[in-house]
Amino acid sequence: MNRSDRGSKDAISGEGENPRDQRLRVHVDVPESSEGDRDTVVWEMTNIAPYLIPLAVGQLTLVSDRIVDASDFYPTLLELADSKPKATDVLDGISLMPQLSDQPGPTRDAAFFWYDPRPGWDKDRFRRHVFAVNRTHKLFRDGRLFRLGPQPLQETLVSSPTDEDKRNSQILRSVIERSMSGSTEPPLVNAFGDSVTE
Repeated sequence: MNRSDRGSKDAISGEGENPRDQRLRVHVDVPESSEGDRDTVVWEMTNIAPYLIPLAVGQLTLVSDRIVDASDFYPTLLELADSKPKATDVLDGISLMPQLSDQPGPTRDAAFFWYDPRPGWDKDRFRRHVFAVNRTHKLFRDGRLFRLGPQPLQETLVSSPTDEDKRNSQILRSVIERSMSGSTEPPLVNAFGDSVTE
């Protein structure tokens, strides 16, 4: 498994232990330790963690380096169950079945993240993170742009953007704006639920 692909999670399908076992099992492989700020490291590890999905569907074993988001699991499970979402459901994810069966289908070019675990015990070290990431860049809502390197956790703050940096920044900015559109964002609070400014 190539763990150096940035901004992606690898989906793997293969023959199950029992050909009649159609259960979907997901394993997220995350490094046990890493250097750097713990808050940042947690997010970086989440971004690079491969998703291992053993499926008893045929004999195909496929490794995909495409970007996968956790919201993709629900539509994937629906398709595995030969079911459809309710008419009132609004799905952020896309089914992984075309990728798992090596068939054409929708894919995603970027992933959006909104994260703030506060309030809660031991959450005082965390901050709100809103950003989008593709295979080469990571853009925070506050405008910070990073180039992603070939190794896990390798990123470089862009201080003098090239044309390619600017193009990716515009793409990721549109991902953030589209994802946040129509959403009511919770107020900023600290670990104890008190209002804060950041």
